[in-house]
Amino acid sequence: MGGVELLALPMDEAFEGTCIDESNESRSLLANIGSVTNEQWQARPSGSRRTIEAIAVHVGACKVMYADMHSGTRA
Repeated sequence: MGGVELLALPMDEAFEGTCIDESNESRSLLANIGSVTNEQWQARPSGSRRTIEAIAVHVGACKVMYADMHSGTRA
């Protein structure tokens, strides 16, 4: 596996990753937000500056931006 593939692996696992064997927790962002209610989605936890929605949108936008940069289209 080359360097680019090694760097891309954690990003891919953030969206499609399997469970962490020892704790049965998921590394996948989608798996972790799948059970979030609409109320939780837009709530701002105490001491937090962002909602779950804001974090998910930020991560998704970064994934699109870096994929676009990698493909060379930079649209």
